[in-house]
Amino acid sequence: MADGRKIKGLLSGDYFDEPRDSQWTGRYSGHRLYLTATGWVEISRSGRWSQYQNSPYYWTCDGSYADEKEFDSGVGSISNLTDAEVVEQYDVVDVAKTLGASLFDLAKKVPERMKRKRALAESLQSAIAQFS
Repeated sequence: MADGRKIKGLLSGDYFDEPRDSQWTGRYSGHRLYLTATGWVEISRSGRWSQYQNSPYYWTCDGSYADEKEFDSGVGSISNLTDAEVVEQYDVVDVAKTLGASLFDLAKKVPERMKRKRALAESLQSAIAQFS
């Protein structure tokens, strides 16, 4: 979150993992890279998961923990990266492939969203026409 608002972006690198410690428990770990309207954002997470009944599970990554502060043995961070840092820290081909897949998924959703918006607009036009 930025200033209390959600950040919207395209997934450009997915390195989240959920390794098992035992048959019933494990860890959340890893990071993701997003391309936003204002630049690159890297989100890292750490935490625990459990399949035992009433056992807590959590992962942390919040703007208030951007300085990698401890939180119930989980650590998360949000970092803004420059283009140069992305090129230095990531495989650019992998980033391009993941970003391309995100754009493709977004393009598939646009017609459905437009269909719903068109239906809403037509309903509003009908309602307005009744009052005219």
